[in-house]
Amino acid sequence: VDDPEGFILREVRELVGRDVYIGVTLDHHANVSELMTEEADFIIGYRTHPHVDQYEIGKKAANIMLNLLDDESHPIMRMKKIPMLIPPESSPVSRAKLVQKLEELEKKKGIISASFFIGYPFVDIREVGPSVVVITENDERLAETEVDKFANLMWELRNDFGIEVPSIDDAIDEALTSEG
Repeated sequence: VDDPEGFILREVRELVGRDVYIGVTLDHHANVSELMTEEADFIIGYRTHPHVDQYEIGKKAANIMLNLLDDESHPIMRMKKIPMLIPPESSPVSRAKLVQKLEELEKKKGIISASFFIGYPFVDIREVGPSVVVITENDERLAETEVDKFANLMWELRNDFGIEVPSIDDAIDEALTSEG
């Protein structure tokens, strides 16, 4: 199964129907699929690496779920894939820029949540790669506009996600000089 999370969500959805809400939290290495966004009512990503924000994201997911159960929320979720691969241990500077943008975006009226996922590039699946998820309060146009803007920001930062790899000559020189 290339998309185990999507598969599980589809199977659960078939069991419980559309009247039961399904929320998902994921770390930012997730390869988010269209199937996942079709079957879940909301998807939220961790923002830190290492993942020290699990409690905060879990609390946020619980609050969204409570608002759904109280019929106080009508989320619209949109996801956009970005056509690139990012090293899983990418630059903390570029991730920090994205987190800052998420925090700004979530202060905007009508935004429930926004997440980015750098994905896990070392798998051979169709849905591999980074993505952005934006959830609004019943505003499809806002969701589509903001997911596009955020995806464009990730694309603009694409060169900042790299990691520095020494040339083979530098690696050989370092190995020879460290041996003494």
